Amino acid sequence: KRLSNKKSIPNDYDAVLDEYAKRGLRLLAIATILLDRSEIRKPRDDLENELNFLGFLMLENPVKPDSIATNSQLNKAEIGVKMVTGDNAMTGMNVASETGIIFESEDIVVCELKTEPKKTINIRKIPKIKNLEAVNFEKHNGSFDEGRKSNFDLKVALKDEQKKSESQPILGPLENNYKTFQNNIGEETNEVLSDFIEKLKPERINPDVCYVCTGQVFETLFPHSGIDISDPIYSEILTKCKVFARMKPNHKALLVEFLQKIEYTVAMVGDGANDCGALKQADVGLALSEAEASISSPFTAKDLRLWSLIELLKDARAGLS
Repeated sequence: KRLSNKKSIPNDYDAVLDEYAKRGLRLLAIATILLDRSEIRKPRDDLENELNFLGFLMLENPVKPDSIATNSQLNKAEIGVKMVTGDNAMTGMNVASETGIIFESEDIVVCELKTEPKKTINIRKIPKIKNLEAVNFEKHNGSFDEGRKSNFDLKVALKDEQKKSESQPILGPLENNYKTFQNNIGEETNEVLSDFIEKLKPERINPDVCYVCTGQVFETLFPHSGIDISDPIYSEILTKCKVFARMKPNHKALLVEFLQKIEYTVAMVGDGANDCGALKQADVGLALSEAEASISSPFTAKDLRLWSLIELLKDARAGLS
């Protein structure tokens, strides 16, 4: 949008983008520009300006058939599940709702960084999402044999010291948050974050809230691994955010590192080269690929099933017992 001529952008651009992204579709913006032959060798940044926006190309990428079953078992075992994706925030939110990462009972708050007219983190509440149908594990027969169906009864007991409730708000006085930010970051970003905390005040007392944050918001809150995250607002964002969207590879690795800093044991599942850093950083890395991701990960699922994580957890717990 920022690369296109403003006159070519329709008034309902954002509304249409959100509407189709909420349905779980991947959207590519299509735009054109006419160039003289003499301009072809110019730097890309110089060429990709004042484009004429044409429309959206919409793609549907169905979720893995065992996603719902796997997340259901992780939820029963009280193991928190987060989605970390490069996709649009609305697309990630839809997929997370469809696969049981976001619950029907939860209120969703989307946090996005805006740079115009000034830099600020906007928050908006999304109506509770109703799943289209009840989960029916019978439709996953093509992915599981009869022996594996018994895995749906898996009970995993976490150690008391590892249990962390995501339903309890972690509140910290605004004044303390502000001082912490002053010690860590520049004045401009500090102003952005103090404004963000003020906007979040009504949501933080809600035990059923979950956040959807973009990579730009994550980078504003967690610019590098050396920042002090002792303030409760950091733990609240890390635990209550269930979808991290538009995340770069270094963002994913940083997210894993910060979750470890607040005493979580982190398992990372990834299938691409952009997941390599996070797979290496995690306590348990599981690659659903035999390509680049498998090189950085100690475990590789050759059948590419997400359910392999449940198998891995069972084997690890059995080894400990």
